[in-house]
Amino acid sequence: VMHAIPLDVNRLITEMSAMLLRLIGENIQISLDLAPGLHLALADRGQVEQVVMNLVVNARDAMPNGGTVRIETTNAELENSSFHEETIMHGQYVMLAISDTGIGMSKEIQRRVFEPFYTTKPSGSGTGLGLSIVRGLAMKHAATLELRKSEGNTCFELRFPQLEDALTLQS
Repeated sequence: VMHAIPLDVNRLITEMSAMLLRLIGENIQISLDLAPGLHLALADRGQVEQVVMNLVVNARDAMPNGGTVRIETTNAELENSSFHEETIMHGQYVMLAISDTGIGMSKEIQRRVFEPFYTTKPSGSGTGLGLSIVRGLAMKHAATLELRKSEGNTCFELRFPQLEDALTLQS
């Protein structure tokens, strides 16, 4: 059950940062780039925490020799468009991006990455549910989810409707 509340995503990330550092280990750094004046999102705090943890754990696993996880927030305005099978409505969004300096993904992995039970980990090391859960939670929040690749970096971008736009959509 989703319990959406006005959520300060910057505060959530700041409060989670110490726990995330313990989760990822000593050879991985976390870089925070949190936008000042970030709008509130209408979101379920626990579910957004789960999204962040799943993405950070996947980033950790993609960097067996160490690296950097970057967590970024910003305000974003999106135009009406079709994104994969989802429709993006024009409006103000709160963007949360989590990227890593890991080993990257092949095109085949990128195509399947959100499939339930799909994993690249050895048998017994993962369920293959982390990214499918992230996708499902994004859909519950009417958020967009995009996988971006550039120069070996993997970045997952989520865009949650800003509080005022989310309230308008619910009316």
